[in-house]
Amino acid sequence: MSALAIAADRQQPRQSINALVRGNALMRDCQSQLSAERRSCLGYITGVIDTMDTPGIRDAMRGVCPILRPGMEMGQVVDIVLRFLIENPQMRDFPAVVSIMAALTEPCP
Repeated sequence: MSALAIAADRQQPRQSINALVRGNALMRDCQSQLSAERRSCLGYITGVIDTMDTPGIRDAMRGVCPILRPGMEMGQVVDIVLRFLIENPQMRDFPAVVSIMAALTEPCP
C-alpha cells in the first residue's frame, strides 16, 4: 500500500467494529419518539426473545432463567432492557443481544 493510500485511509471516518446492533444504538432507538426507531427497538428485542426460546439456545442457557411472564407487555420488557442499559453503561458498546439477554434473565433458584 502506498503512503498516499495509507494517509487517505487514515482520513476515512471509522465505522463500528462490526455490523451488530450495539447497546448504544438500541438505547437510542428504544428512547426515540420516532416510530421507525421505536419499531426497530421492539423488533430487535422480540427477535432476541424468540431466539432465547429456541431449543438449542434454551439448552445452552442452563442455570439461567428468563424473567418473562405470561401477560407481560412489550412496553414493560423494553423498560426492563432500558433500565439495564442505563444502570450498566459499561455494557453499551457490546452487542445489544448481550444486554437484552442479561436484562431478561436471572440465575435459576
